[in-house]
Amino acid sequence: MRFYKLTYNAITRIEKRTNNGKECFEDLFKDIPDEISELTNGNVVAFLSGILSKSIRIAAAVNDGEIDRYIEDINSFLPSNISDEMLAEEITGENFDEMIRCADRFCSIRGDEIREKLGIYKLYGQWRSELSFDERFIEKPKGEYFSLEMDDEKERVRKSGKPEIEYNPVHYIIGGNSRESRINLMKNLLFELKENGRISQARYTMIHIKNSHHFDLKDMSAEAEIVFKISAGGAVVFDIADTISGGEENRSSVQEVLSALCKVSKKYMRNTLCVFLLPDNNHASADEMRACMTGETFVEIREDYINSEKSREYLSFLAKNDKVRANKALYKNIEKDKTYFIDELDAIYGDWYKKSIINKSFPAYSKYYEKQAVKVEKAEEKEKRGDAYKELMSMIGLADAKKVINEAIDYFKAQKLFADCGFAGSSPTMHMVFTGSPGTAKTTVARLFAKIMRDNNILSKGTFVEVGRADLVGLYVGWTANIVKEKFRKAEGGVLFIDEAYSLVDDRGGSYGDEAINTIVQEMENSRNDTIVIFAGYSDKMEEFLGKNPGLRSRIAFHVPFEDYSAEELFEIAELMSEKNKTVFAPGVKEKMIPIFEVASLQPDFGNGRFVRNLMEKARMKQATRLVNSGKKLITREQVSTLIPEDFEMPIMCTAKEIKRNAIGF
Repeated sequence: MRFYKLTYNAITRIEKRTNNGKECFEDLFKDIPDEISELTNGNVVAFLSGILSKSIRIAAAVNDGEIDRYIEDINSFLPSNISDEMLAEEITGENFDEMIRCADRFCSIRGDEIREKLGIYKLYGQWRSELSFDERFIEKPKGEYFSLEMDDEKERVRKSGKPEIEYNPVHYIIGGNSRESRINLMKNLLFELKENGRISQARYTMIHIKNSHHFDLKDMSAEAEIVFKISAGGAVVFDIADTISGGEENRSSVQEVLSALCKVSKKYMRNTLCVFLLPDNNHASADEMRACMTGETFVEIREDYINSEKSREYLSFLAKNDKVRANKALYKNIEKDKTYFIDELDAIYGDWYKKSIINKSFPAYSKYYEKQAVKVEKAEEKEKRGDAYKELMSMIGLADAKKVINEAIDYFKAQKLFADCGFAGSSPTMHMVFTGSPGTAKTTVARLFAKIMRDNNILSKGTFVEVGRADLVGLYVGWTANIVKEKFRKAEGGVLFIDEAYSLVDDRGGSYGDEAINTIVQEMENSRNDTIVIFAGYSDKMEEFLGKNPGLRSRIAFHVPFEDYSAEELFEIAELMSEKNKTVFAPGVKEKMIPIFEVASLQPDFGNGRFVRNLMEKARMKQATRLVNSGKKLITREQVSTLIPEDFEMPIMCTAKEIKRNAIGF
């Protein structure tokens, strides 16, 4: 569906009401919506929205095609003092709804009838409640991008040309280091698709995926269905603000919203293009997203790392565009063996450009800039381990893991310093084993560790690739080795995280699992300079895994234990989840939760953080039942945002008779 504002000029001055109390000028248009709809077989809804002394505005919605096909039909209903020459402007649905409201107030049109006819009731303006979205138009992108995958897809689109029928053969997953990078890639993609006729509608909708607490997923899904219907021939972009592969407190709520919206989108993907903007560049997020969209075909497009040579070329390009002369100071922060994302280069260029302009055009202020620059440099040096390190250190519990991670970082940095001083021996072994129970944040820590290693110039990219047995073992003889090598290629310059690594151990020798382990050992040695492998799993089972191959244990530099959380730490995690979900605990909740955690932690395979997440979700469900059955006609915001002790209950499977599990460790 396309929305338009049509502006017509008047031949003579418009009098809204004729003399002697005769018919209003706007009354001449009151039958237009029904008559044009009938004339166009329901394909066009048009109505008078505004009257000025020398012009009028007509709003039009077209279900199929563009407005040009129906201009003559609309013009046939114009009064004699209105010229049939007009200016047509395509607008967003929200702007169209504003025109409905204007017509409702001033032009004798019933707005709700128009909305019902178009099926957009409760979607825009003051009626919109659950779905967070905005509409934009495809335009020629201004920003540069670095993505070989994008170049390849553009070539495929150009070769395919305009299809005979409107159909989407593939949909897209876009990953990038920053939201700006992802949006820039998306704009480049949509522009190319529109230019080559793969999508016909210039308007696209961005749906913002965020925390689901306080949301009615049923209403949200209903509103999303309307968005997809009116976006036929165009695109819907899912802007995933919170990582779907981050901590347990984020994972569930965002996945819940994403899963609900994906169910809706699958019904309309034939005619409406779907683009998913992932919040980072790792493959695990893409895998989780694919799980919501089984059976659909996706092309993955990711922002590429830029080597030092290309980085200098990009900085030169920016300087040339700004018509300033590049100098050595512009390139001094580009390290020879390091790679960069485009947003990082933009920041480097921005600082240099500011300094250059001040020195050249405002020299009187140079000394103030220099003082500020020194302060910033000292602050950056003090925080040189980076934001990922601060996030890791702020996580609840994990004392032993943090201690070993700190030792590992210091060790790797020391090796790099020794090499820079000419004392390099053989390259240090950097691979690790994470051991612990489910829900103890092994995956989250591994992901942060990859970023920390890049922030400290130990790894060139900081890529994080998460795999399990199913991702490494092939179906047929000879497949497994190639699959493993491909995973190492994707993880180059970063971390390959092998979860439940012990599952590769088979009952009999010479199996596909053995082939995977042997290839892993070989690739660990081949890529030891710029790739870290982290094996994760239960402590006792990981012992069996490490003993499977004689060369495996000797290549492990660090063993990182993840202890179970204490009851107090589990409550702190619950408080953190509550804060992120914008809820509060009433007095007595802690006293109710601590005994639950103490008993639950005695269960075999206790889920730690996952158990907390499940307990919180059940509490919110019980809260909903409590409020609905309270008999109150009006429920306050405070009641909705407050969880009370009665909302939390001991899971049925938890009994105090269970035997405590063995402590973690070798």
